[in-house]
Amino acid sequence: MSLYRFILIFVCLLCANFSHGQMNREVVDLTNWQFIKFSLKIDDHWSFDIAPIHRFNNNITTHQNSSVDLTLKRSLGKGFHASLITRTWFTPNRKPRQFLWFDVGYKKSIPDFPLTLSQRVRFHWGLNINDNVDRDYIRYIVDLAFTKHSKWKPSIAIEPWIGLNGIAFLERVRYQAAMTYVANSNLSFAVRYRPEFWYNQDVNPLFHMWVTGVAYKFNKAIKASKIVE
Repeated sequence: MSLYRFILIFVCLLCANFSHGQMNREVVDLTNWQFIKFSLKIDDHWSFDIAPIHRFNNNITTHQNSSVDLTLKRSLGKGFHASLITRTWFTPNRKPRQFLWFDVGYKKSIPDFPLTLSQRVRFHWGLNINDNVDRDYIRYIVDLAFTKHSKWKPSIAIEPWIGLNGIAFLERVRYQAAMTYVANSNLSFAVRYRPEFWYNQDVNPLFHMWVTGVAYKFNKAIKASKIVE
């Protein structure tokens, strides 16, 4: 299958799945995630991110929880990368929760079109610690970004979650329409709308999430690359 045909099929399936997913849904909540992300370049292959996140629910009137993401990323060459991410949750009146994510991703620019196609497979491991019981998932995200404008970067994405811990089934699908404003080589701002549809539940809810945040990159590597003479 050609890359262009894959993109066309992806966009069509995204629209069809989103339209079908809205049928017979109960809107549960409108939430907002706010993040600040700092990215540090270690060398030509390794980078490290830290991202505190605050979440508000009940139609963005109540602080729901906070978390901190730590990401260690390794470029594998030819558009591939691997990441190890840890997320520590802090919820009022509840002991901290812990997730570990193992990612493998691929990113490719589309020839003759101002598009970038990204794909990522994630093993989502919810650690059962501090009296918390969290499920495990396989998550697969496909993201299509429009890169024609140097400052404004719109994108669309879809991410199904396959629940594990027993019989595997589709538990939810998260869609995303995003806009990123690149102020300069270091600083960017993002707004993302994420409707999330749940499946195979007694009541299949629909969550509307707005994600807003700021990202800052330290572009100078900590470890200088070796010069081969």
